Amino acid sequence: MVYPILTVDSLKNRCADDIDTFIKNVLGGQANSIQSELYELYPNEGEVTYDTMMQFMVRPLELFNSVLKKKSKTMETFDYAHDISHFDVQDRNKLWIMRTLLCYQMMIFGTLLMKNQALHDEVYVQMKLITQMESITRPFRADVTAELESFKLGIFGSITPTSDIDIGIQYSGFTSKFTALDYVVATMEDMFIYFLGIKSTLQLDIEYYADMMTLPNPDTSNEKNPDFFYLDTFSFTEDDFTKMLPYAYASIYRNYVTAKKDLGVTTQDNSNINDLSNKIREYKLTVDDSAMKQAKQMVIAYTSLSYDEARKKYYEFVQIAEMKVANIRDLIRQKSYDLINPFILQTMMDIAQSLIFRAESYVCAPTVMHVVRVLQADPSRLKYPVLYPDKCITKLKSQLSNPQCEIGKYGYELSKLEQIGYIIRFKMTYCDPLISNAEHNSNQERKEKCIKKQGKYTKRLTNADERIKGIHLAKNVSGGYRKKKHTRITRKKRRQQVRRKHTRRTNHRR
Repeated sequence: MVYPILTVDSLKNRCADDIDTFIKNVLGGQANSIQSELYELYPNEGEVTYDTMMQFMVRPLELFNSVLKKKSKTMETFDYAHDISHFDVQDRNKLWIMRTLLCYQMMIFGTLLMKNQALHDEVYVQMKLITQMESITRPFRADVTAELESFKLGIFGSITPTSDIDIGIQYSGFTSKFTALDYVVATMEDMFIYFLGIKSTLQLDIEYYADMMTLPNPDTSNEKNPDFFYLDTFSFTEDDFTKMLPYAYASIYRNYVTAKKDLGVTTQDNSNINDLSNKIREYKLTVDDSAMKQAKQMVIAYTSLSYDEARKKYYEFVQIAEMKVANIRDLIRQKSYDLINPFILQTMMDIAQSLIFRAESYVCAPTVMHVVRVLQADPSRLKYPVLYPDKCITKLKSQLSNPQCEIGKYGYELSKLEQIGYIIRFKMTYCDPLISNAEHNSNQERKEKCIKKQGKYTKRLTNADERIKGIHLAKNVSGGYRKKKHTRITRKKRRQQVRRKHTRRTNHRR
């Protein structure tokens, strides 16, 4: 099962698969000390009510907190990304399994609410009373209930105790003009905040995304390629690249601000732009000052908000982007491929705008395509199963093309910039020798994280660079070939012309 759908059975089965994979590959099949602490996902049988949901959560939270208390933590104070390395190996493994169970349990709860209006209304009334959060109001959408099985969950990341979990929710149906990703993502995140009593999913190092990078293949009989990429950058012009530049810079600037925050520095004055621009120039790149200023404003619009305000803004931007995606989906079904091209750049910009409001995501579609589709899974590491669509709509061909489309020079340039942003961030947080704050990890821990993070993103940066050079080389070779071919044809014609003239003269003399 590569992508589970929003049904209880599908989510339960995928959860079991993930834990079995972890036990088999990470624990070597030895999980006796952990197995006894596993719990069954709810619901099993009988009517689901708000009270039964709350009663069921008592034991899972007790189990989780029983491990956390060893480090004087509770679910409310625990930060998975920062704290997991402080636990011993056995407790890390327990926490990974329990986090996985909690994650799927929250998705089951969310699915149940989107399926049952009475349950939905009851839970949200209680949520609003207890949390006092206005944004927790979520009107029930009956149209989504009928489409639940058309939502697929792409789960990304390494299956290791210290890794994060990224969950992309994709609509894979064909209902015309249908949009609901904001509603589905919001509902899932609400479950974590309410039933687990945490401020955000990020406390468990889990982040949800409205996945609009791919669309369902209108050829539903094609089981090998159920999805394809449509945000093609193969024929991007310099003008297209310039329009995407502020979003790539926003990705870098967000990483820079995150690093500053982790180091206890929160100023956002103009010196930040100058400092960051100089760091980018170290990679022999010029910096567009106007685009950088736009990027700063976009990031400040995100970082100046509370988590709850920021996620509400994210949902609004998702709505805007998904309406354009729905239009493209409808055009594809109508086989009106030529009409799609004008929408591609704007859709890509709208998706990028939304992703600025997610804490850890790449922002530009070509970067996602490069990392997820081109680099794919590292065979040396254990990862969640993922499909890699190799079809796309290209601007050069008004049809589904195969083999896979190219990202193109400018797509890889955008990916390069985003990789540089992460390199700068983790160099500041883990590699900088001037860090002396007692709250930071030990020097040895920092050194290990520095090597790991720098290696990860430098590898991706190098790959993007190599592919850009390959594109230039291919163009030069191709151009040279065409020129020589043209020359050979011309010479041949000249020889034929000379022969014809000679023949005419000879015939004339005869």
